[in-house]
Amino acid sequence: MAFSKIAAENLGGSTLPALAGGSLTGVGISVADQWRLSSSSQGDKDPILPWERIDSTYNGTLGTGMSMSSGIFTFPQTGIWKVEFFGFVTRTQADDQVHFTLKNVSNNDLAFIKGHVSDADYNSVVSFSVLLDITDVSNNNNKIKLVQSNSGTADGVASAKIHGDSTRNESGLTFTRLGDT
Repeated sequence: MAFSKIAAENLGGSTLPALAGGSLTGVGISVADQWRLSSSSQGDKDPILPWERIDSTYNGTLGTGMSMSSGIFTFPQTGIWKVEFFGFVTRTQADDQVHFTLKNVSNNDLAFIKGHVSDADYNSVVSFSVLLDITDVSNNNNKIKLVQSNSGTADGVASAKIHGDSTRNESGLTFTRLGDT
């Protein structure tokens, strides 16, 4: 079956107001970008480093992606953004926790997840998803970082390791612009 292209003005502006005049500006996903931790990191980190844009075969990026400098991510444009984190974690001490917090540069908490690993050298996967309303890309309150902190009862040792690799996605961030603010 062949695909056909239908002009927006032929779709009926009264039933589809966003398409009136044939424009899709501001409608739908315009940016999708993924970053991964390129090597493992251990202990308390503010921010976690090092990050790289995923460049593996078949990885897709849409639009102008995020920029990153020294672990600080800057949004390329205003809008409603979905930020997702996944992390593969190992503890070297038993009965400890690892905390991941998404913060803006002013250190306000935006999202938080606590991972538990009950025995030494066990693994855990942690994740979170948050919607952010980015209204000014030059304002520091709209620049974000991922922070790792450790706690627990095993002598207070900061021993959590978040796994990273430059050839596969062990821990990472996904940024998706959902629409206008």
